[in-house]
Amino acid sequence: MTGSSARQNGFRSRLVNALLVAVSLAAAVAVSEALLYLHERQLLRSDQVTRMLGSPTEGDLQLHQPSPNKTLVYEIRPNIDHMPYLRINAAGFRGNEFTTDKPDGTFRVVCIGDSVTFGWDTLQDDTWPAVLEEILNREDSAPRVQVYNMAVGGYNAEQECELLRTTALQYQPDLVAVGYCINDGQIGADAGLWRHFTRSRLRTWDFVRLCAVRVLNEFAATNMFERAYAEMAALCSARNVPMVVVFFASPDEMARYPVADHYRLCLNLGLPVFAVGQALHAFPFQQVTTDGVHLTAFGSVIAAEETAHGLANALPDALPRQPGSKYPEWLEARRDFSEALNALGEGLLGPCIARLQEARRGQGLYGRIGTAHLVDFVADHVRSRTPQETIDLCRQVKRMLPESPAAHVCMAQALLTAGEEREALDSFQEALKRDPSNHAVARMARKLEHELGRLAVEAEIETILAGLHGRALPLSDAEKAAQYNRLERLMLQAVRDYPETAMFPHYLSKALREQGKHEAALRAVEQALQVFPDAYRLWLELGDTQRAMGELETAGASYAKAAHYAKNDPTPHSAWGQTLVELQQFREAIPVLRAALDQRDPSDQGGQDRVALLRCYNALGLHEEAEGEIARCRELCVPLPPELLQPAAAPAAGN
Repeated sequence: MTGSSARQNGFRSRLVNALLVAVSLAAAVAVSEALLYLHERQLLRSDQVTRMLGSPTEGDLQLHQPSPNKTLVYEIRPNIDHMPYLRINAAGFRGNEFTTDKPDGTFRVVCIGDSVTFGWDTLQDDTWPAVLEEILNREDSAPRVQVYNMAVGGYNAEQECELLRTTALQYQPDLVAVGYCINDGQIGADAGLWRHFTRSRLRTWDFVRLCAVRVLNEFAATNMFERAYAEMAALCSARNVPMVVVFFASPDEMARYPVADHYRLCLNLGLPVFAVGQALHAFPFQQVTTDGVHLTAFGSVIAAEETAHGLANALPDALPRQPGSKYPEWLEARRDFSEALNALGEGLLGPCIARLQEARRGQGLYGRIGTAHLVDFVADHVRSRTPQETIDLCRQVKRMLPESPAAHVCMAQALLTAGEEREALDSFQEALKRDPSNHAVARMARKLEHELGRLAVEAEIETILAGLHGRALPLSDAEKAAQYNRLERLMLQAVRDYPETAMFPHYLSKALREQGKHEAALRAVEQALQVFPDAYRLWLELGDTQRAMGELETAGASYAKAAHYAKNDPTPHSAWGQTLVELQQFREAIPVLRAALDQRDPSDQGGQDRVALLRCYNALGLHEEAEGEIARCRELCVPLPPELLQPAAAPAAGN
């Protein structure tokens, strides 16, 4: 018995221990899953993608999708157009449409890489491949150079090699430029995209698997980076296509592992390496990068210049022309532009503009990106300056760069802040003359032109109404009819041209009602209410029209609707309450009239509402309330009909 009990106790103890281990593991996995889920969401929620796509929540998953190629893992979604920031073509790469055919006399460069080459948080025309194309096409007499940006954010060397093998070489490049970053030898160093698109049902297992893959890669005889770059060099060599490496690593990073090994590997493979990172780090990092890694427009210009200069030295026979002949001027322009940014940071607009003009002489690209900096500066200082000071700033920018669309847009926005809509529209139109493809500016100009047209029509209507109702000498019947006909034609046109505005149908119905065209007025306001069901002025006009037709009960219901939608306007409650008094619904009228009086300005006597309220008190025999209201009317100097000064002896029947 004792031995059996001991065995049972031992079994129970082992069972309890096993259960404790299982529960502990389950709890640990649950905590791990929650933490990894939150971490993945944080990684994938990208502010830069939000700016690119206007998506507040989806982040990277709005820009990327799973790839059928298991080595690539993911790719960019095709056909995205959010210019001027981002355009993804049908092939799924940044830029205008690509073609595998190559016209005669065209020299084609294909750039592959990760988010630095893609141009993370950079305008479409400010990525370094786009700037490189602009630099290489400076002379019209030279054959056209095309630069295809086929970079994908987060790709490592293995994915870049697979992209080159399966896709990039199909576009018949004459030169392949690979953008190198220090994490290109790592797997899954892509803000969570690799983990997301290779995810199983258990994130903890995915994390362990990723760690194991990285460790195995680190200790392999030839790691992923070495294999990928050796294969890329062989692929290009087999097709007699030069391959260069644009190295985005600082001097300090190039002296450390693994970047130093990667640099030596490229040299051993016979690949020209352009140490762009060294040129970038000659300037303050906030001038050339957005976050210490990804390039600003200034950084992109430096990268493109260094690449063009490197190509001229390393591959003198590869390019159709030598792009590096102005290199000393570029170096001087960089220093001028950097000094301009320093002056702008200190708020010294005059010295900034002077240095920008110097920079433009050495490198014309600084005109465009310098204007963008000035526009941002003005936008940041709009609230801290008077509208006139802002306009003066914009005028200085426009004088410096009269052909810059951004300068005219900046001027337009400053004029809008000052309430100068007509002049702002002229500035928007000037910007569109210089850049007709800017859809955002075109939309702003159309919207402003539409609004100015609406205001002009509204002013004309107000003028006609003032002539009809505010004249010292009354109009003859013929003159009045002519004015009403003009008003009716104008408002019918306004209803067609400005269907988003409830005011014009309201004016139209009112004009028809005043001419005694009650049925037409009723149709006009009912049609408008189908479009603007919560426009209280339309419900008020409907009630006025129904009241003019003698339909007091339906008018009361319309006034009640108007009162429901109205905010801080006593008119609907007043009309509703007085209609209830006419219907002798005195008890229901009292709270409505009180609400109308509560909404009125203290300086407003509300005489008609007080008279109607006094009628209710008298009709209901509420003598104390009636006496109090009479006293308030006398205090406010509200004239009262004599019959209301004698309270009724008994309540009216039914009330």
